[in-house]
Amino acid sequence: MCPPSAVGSEIKSVISENPDFNNITNNYPPLEEKVDNIAKTIHEQSHQIVEDARQLAEQEIRIHDLSETAVDLKEQLDAEEQKGELNGQKIESLQEEAKAAKNTNKKLTIAVVLLGIAVVIIGIVVVISKMGEGQPS
Repeated sequence: MCPPSAVGSEIKSVISENPDFNNITNNYPPLEEKVDNIAKTIHEQSHQIVEDARQLAEQEIRIHDLSETAVDLKEQLDAEEQKGELNGQKIESLQEEAKAAKNTNKKLTIAVVLLGIAVVIIGIVVVISKMGEGQPS
């Protein structure tokens, strides 16, 4: 950036080299003052533009960081949802296994009871047959 005095000097030299401008400057001395003021204003505004650009760059960096964070959080959420779905599937599978085990347990209980009844019947048959052997025919 050029300092305002350098910009003003450059404009003044252009004015002084051009006879038409030189006449205007001689006829209107405040014009030179206006040129200086315009140069100062341009210089100040250029500093403000640079500051605004710096702030925008900082905001862009923050936005970029936030968007990366959002992507990371979305990936974590997707992973957690997938875990939840897998856990849900595991729970359903375990519930089905428990139901099957319960049915198997019922069947085994019935089989044991029937086996017990069969043992009792066999025992009765054996006792009756032993009783029959003890008597003469």
